This record gives sequence, structure tokens and C-alpha cells, in this order.
Amino acid sequence: MKLFFQKDYFEDEFNSDREEESQRKRNWCERNLIIKDPNSSRLYYIWEIIFLGAFLITIVLVPYTSCQGDDIDYVLEEYTRELEVFLDIIWTINITLSFMTPYEQDIGLSDRFVDIARNYLFPGFVFDVLSTLTLPMSYNPSSLYFLKFLRAYHFPRCINILSRIIDQAVSCCNISKQAKSNVQSIFSQFIILFTIMHMVACGWIYIG
Repeated sequence: MKLFFQKDYFEDEFNSDREEESQRKRNWCERNLIIKDPNSSRLYYIWEIIFLGAFLITIVLVPYTSCQGDDIDYVLEEYTRELEVFLDIIWTINITLSFMTPYEQDIGLSDRFVDIARNYLFPGFVFDVLSTLTLPMSYNPSSLYFLKFLRAYHFPRCINILSRIIDQAVSCCNISKQAKSNVQSIFSQFIILFTIMHMVACGWIYIG
């Protein structure tokens, strides 16, 4: 009879064999392209910060563009075209990385390529592609610019990124939990406000 603290080497060996067999069954994409653990990857964390920055610029830039006058083509051509191209490139990179990023399930991370693709295709992929159509079309027609409202889909993700950044700052500094909560509340309200403005501006552009 095995004692509760004794190690079952046969069970460990069996689990190890199953893990190796599972690894062999994975295709090339799953073995080489899928991000192993996005929650602990430093590079992926940096990417998340870049994406948060792009999202914040987007929800501020679209209201700014809509307030410059009725001629969106002129505003894009003379003032914001380079920045818009940069943001669309960031979104294009995000589309690629989204097919390589495991997602959370009740039992842990799902890192199978087919499952990741199925989870992202709708609505994430559809929204991201539609909101980036202005790039391959060189912002002509500019009537598609209102589709930027679909980027509000990433609002929950950006709130989570912001929370992680604040947690990192709190761990490095001697900040009370109340102060952390206040800072997070202020920044969250800022993002909520500008996301609403972003949606209203896209509606205004659509109406013309």
C-alpha cells in the first residue's frame, strides 16, 4: 500500500510518456509558432503595452479627426495619415499574433492552433480586418473610416493590460491598495470616456 507522501514513479513516467506523445502529435505551427505562456512572456508583455498605447491613440485620434471638418480625406492626407498607417500596421501585427496566442479556458490555456483560430475568427478576426480595411485601400474611400468603431471590441483587453501595468508599478513601489485602486479607477474612467467619444465620432463620420 502506497503512503500518501510517496511518489509514484510509474504514474510520473506514464504522464511523461503521454506528454511526449501529445507533443509528437502537434503540427509544425503548434510546436514552433504558438506562444508557450503569454502570461509569463516578457516580450509578449511588452507587445501588450505597445497595443495598449495604439488603442489609446486610436480612441483619441478618431474624435480629433471627426472634429476637424467634413472633409475627412483632407484631414487624413494633411495631418494624420502617417499616424493612421502606423496604427493600422500595429493592428495587422495583432491579427497575426492573435492566431499564435493561447486563450484561457476553465482547465487552463488552450494552445492548439485550430482551437485558437476558431476562438479568434469570430468576432475578433472579423472586427480587426474590417477596422483595418483603410490600410490596403490607401484610405480611399474615406467612408470606410467609420469602421474604426469596431476597435472598441478590445476595450476589455486593454483594461486588463492597464491593470497588469498598475500591479507591476505597485509591486515596485510602496503604494497602498487604496492608492492602487484610485489610480486604476482614474485611468479606467479615462479609457471609458474616450472609448465612448470614439464610438460617437465614428457614428458622426458615418452619418456625414
